[in-house]
Amino acid sequence: MKQKLDNSGKVIQVAISSTIKRHFQEIYPGSKHYSPSKVTVKEASGSRAVVNIDVPGITRAYHDLDIRAKNAKHLTIPMHREALGVSAKDIPGLFYVKNKKGTEMLAKTEGGSLVVMYILKESVHQDRDERLMPSDQTLADNVFARLKAYLSK
Repeated sequence: MKQKLDNSGKVIQVAISSTIKRHFQEIYPGSKHYSPSKVTVKEASGSRAVVNIDVPGITRAYHDLDIRAKNAKHLTIPMHREALGVSAKDIPGLFYVKNKKGTEMLAKTEGGSLVVMYILKESVHQDRDERLMPSDQTLADNVFARLKAYLSK
């Protein structure tokens, strides 16, 4: 049994990766951002397992996140359905607007009206959201269930 435990990394890896993939499918069905395909197995040796989750911001499941612009002065926060998932540089006719309160925006005119497409921010704070990932208890339960089945063979 000790030898089996010493070589249980692959079993642990499969349990963790399948639990996260299932969580993404149930909580975010059809999402491209939280796609199960972004959960990949890296390596498993001995009783050690590594699982990669290539989802930007997923660490927010465990702590608050502060996002700052890297290659620009501002972050562009989509405010219009048309702007979701689209870079501001790909929307023709955008121009800079600053309202009386000092809010900076990128907007365009449509049918004689001003349509705000993006709000500009230097940084954004996002609170922790533990729902992004399966709970520690769920992960542990699934790992132990797979280990139990593996060890009883």
